[in-house]
Amino acid sequence: MKVLLIGDSFGLERVHSGGGKVATNETWPHLVMNHFNNEKIDFEIDFEGFRRIVECPAIIEKKNKLFDVIIIQAGIVDCFTRPLGIKLSKNQSLISKIIRRLVRVFRKEWMLYFNSVQWSSKNEIENAIKNLVKYGNKTGFVSCCPISLSQAINSPGAQEKLIEFNASIQKFVETDDNFFMIRPDLAFLKRDYTDYIHPKDSHFNVKGNEMMSALVIHQLNIHFKEIKTTAN
Repeated sequence: MKVLLIGDSFGLERVHSGGGKVATNETWPHLVMNHFNNEKIDFEIDFEGFRRIVECPAIIEKKNKLFDVIIIQAGIVDCFTRPLGIKLSKNQSLISKIIRRLVRVFRKEWMLYFNSVQWSSKNEIENAIKNLVKYGNKTGFVSCCPISLSQAINSPGAQEKLIEFNASIQKFVETDDNFFMIRPDLAFLKRDYTDYIHPKDSHFNVKGNEMMSALVIHQLNIHFKEIKTTAN
C-alpha cells in the first residue's frame, strides 16, 4: 500500500523562538510512519513551509503515482488573514522589503483599518480539493487548529477564517465517500488546546504532534482494513 502525507510547516521539525523544539522524529508524519514500520506500507512524506492547499494537486500530479491513501495538512496558509497579498509578501525587491517592514510594526492596525487579505480564494480552494480525487483512492484533509490568543489578536479575523475553512471542508467531505476529514481542532478543544501548540506561532509542540499522530493512525487503520477487505 502507498500512503502520501503532504502539507505545510505543521509537519516539519521546528525550533520555536523563545524555547521549545520539535525534532524530525517527533513530528506527526514521522510518528505515523514509524508506527507502521513493521508493515508493508510505502510512506512518502512531503512537507514544506508556506505551502498552500491550492498548490497540492500539481505537486501530487508530478509524483506520477496513484496512492491508496493521501492525507493533506494544508489550508492555514491559504485562508489565514494577512496584511499583504501573496505577491507583495514574497517579492524580494527593496521597495517590497521596506513595505513589509513598515507594515509589520503596525500589523494589527493595518489589518483592522486598511487591508486584510487571504492568499487563496474560496473558489481556488474548492477547485483544488475537487482535483485531488484523481490521485488517491482515499483522500483525507486535516482541519486547521485554533491559533494562540496573542496570534489571534495580532491577526484580526484569522481565527474566524480558520473556523470557516474547516466548516467548508467538512461540508464538502460529506458529499463524497472518497474524502474524509481528521479533526485535531475538535480533539484539542475538548481539552486545553494551548497545551498542544506553541504560544507564539501556534504550531504543534511535541504533545500536539503526538495527539495528531494518534488521530491519523486511527484513521489509517480504518482505511487499511477497508482496503484489505475489498481486496479479499
